[in-house]
Amino acid sequence: MSKENISYIKYLPNKGNISLTNKIAQTYCDVFAGPPWNETFSKDEVVADMIKEISPKSSAWIAMDQDKVAGFTWGYPKRISDLETKLGISLNSPNLIVAYQSEIGLLSEYRGQRIAKNLVRLRNDDFLAQNLEYSVVRTKQLPVPSVTFSWYTEKLGYDIIARYPKNDGRVILGRPLAGLKELLTR
Repeated sequence: MSKENISYIKYLPNKGNISLTNKIAQTYCDVFAGPPWNETFSKDEVVADMIKEISPKSSAWIAMDQDKVAGFTWGYPKRISDLETKLGISLNSPNLIVAYQSEIGLLSEYRGQRIAKNLVRLRNDDFLAQNLEYSVVRTKQLPVPSVTFSWYTEKLGYDIIARYPKNDGRVILGRPLAGLKELLTR
């Protein structure tokens, strides 16, 4: 379980085999079943969401430790108006296309080894190659900031650009993609 054993693989569900898709879905379920999320998803529901959300324009990467999926990330270009509908929140600039960072997760035994940072760097390299200029991510600030919230705001310079109504603690963070690569290589 050392970062030296980790390989990074670009992933597309329609090009990959179902065995790998199922492994990624199981890792997703395992990651989010544990703290701090404690959420339950069925593997079938995650597979269906992956097939629906991850397209050739998406950036999806997995971290492999031999044949084990240690972590994953995916995101995709999204028009703000479509993102508003998807997230149920109002943002400005409806015609702007942004890099929406949909998912990231790492099994607990792999955390603290810069693996998540490498996954985000690879995903953002894909976004930059598509000439996207702005990045957004949904996360939770309250009652206790999520790991994602703290990392994105404290280490990567993201700002809160929108809050969900009724103070449920969820926020949308955003920042220009320019300069992010340098922060991810430190």
